[in-house]
Amino acid sequence: MNNYSLIDYVLSDWAIRNSIVWLSEYQNTEVRTFFLNAENRARVQIWIDPPREAKVEIHVYQHKFGTKKRRSDDFICRVNDLSHELDKALKLATDWLNSSR
Repeated sequence: MNNYSLIDYVLSDWAIRNSIVWLSEYQNTEVRTFFLNAENRARVQIWIDPPREAKVEIHVYQHKFGTKKRRSDDFICRVNDLSHELDKALKLATDWLNSSR
């Protein structure tokens, strides 16, 4: 069992503030992920690994379909700083989308 229950309250509050809908299952596996600009070939995905030892890892990834262009970045933080780090990840993802246009 993944231990997302330790951070779901933070993810829920953050999602409401940022109008984000977290996906919680992929291929019968529990996940926490969302896509920005999901219908576009330059979409950006953000996902979170389950917390381990009171730390959370956030991943930001963009692959422009039809090209070999890919970029990614990771943020590692304590559970207490998750909301702030998600803000930084969202800003990075938004900047990537804006630079892809």
